[in-house]
Amino acid sequence: MMRYNLHELYHQVHARQEEESLEDILLNYLKTLGGKKVTIWEIRQCGPSELRKASSDTLRNDLWNMMRSEIVIVERVGKAERYALNAGT
Repeated sequence: MMRYNLHELYHQVHARQEEESLEDILLNYLKTLGGKKVTIWEIRQCGPSELRKASSDTLRNDLWNMMRSEIVIVERVGKAERYALNAGT
């Protein structure tokens, strides 16, 4: 019985941590940058582990969805796309 309760507690603790979406993690990370514009490569190198594990395509899709909602701005410099929080949010 005690072992079952321990496993149930473990499951509940880790289930709460997994509820935060990748988009929320990305938004929180961009907030910590203080307006600095970053590329997806920089996010995957320096961001939280959840963002480092995500594929570039997944991050790009999330960033473009946030851009459509006017949460994030994108600046193209040559081939590179740099992302930052919209100053109005």
